[in-house]
Amino acid sequence: MGPRSAAYLGELIRKSLTLQTLSLGCCPIGDAGAALLGRALPRTHSLLTLGLQECNITSIGCRHLAMGVGRCKPLQSLWLFANSVGDQGVAQLSLALDYKEDARDPKSRTCFLQNLGLELNEITSKGADALAIALALDGCPLRCLRLQHNALGDLGVSALAQSLYLNKTLTKLQLRDVNVQSAGCAALAAALDTNCREPDQGLRILCLEPTSDAL
Repeated sequence: MGPRSAAYLGELIRKSLTLQTLSLGCCPIGDAGAALLGRALPRTHSLLTLGLQECNITSIGCRHLAMGVGRCKPLQSLWLFANSVGDQGVAQLSLALDYKEDARDPKSRTCFLQNLGLELNEITSKGADALAIALALDGCPLRCLRLQHNALGDLGVSALAQSLYLNKTLTKLQLRDVNVQSAGCAALAAALDTNCREPDQGLRILCLEPTSDAL
């Protein structure tokens, strides 16, 4: 299944009133296919979950996806495991999380994405910085963020930790195999001391696998 098939699927998600999940894992739709799906997303009526794991998507395709995600009110989950969206793609997705039809009106928000999977996507601390900015914004919709197998390092993990001082909606953060060491772990521990004080808000699940010198 390639880009041509994605064109037909884009037409499907525009027209369907019932389709809730579209999973295209391991289908090489590439950037061209991602662009076609991104253009269709703002016009979908019912799509809740889009799975694009291992689809050969780079930052170019992710830019088009992000434009669609930011304007797709129904979409709740986007899974992008094992692509190559990189820091540039993540920056575009981060902007989409706060997209509003009227930048001055918080009620005009059109992105309500709750679950974002970015595992194994060549993301570094720069991408983590962009996500941290989005997480710290008032009204960020994310509840679950998966970042396993990306070289975020202490700088990236510390940036995410800083966002947790302001963010009270994220409940699950997965940071396994992200090259974190003692400094990143210390930043997380300090942030969680504030983030988890209220019983009805804050992080509930943290998956972290530090390198040996951080133990």
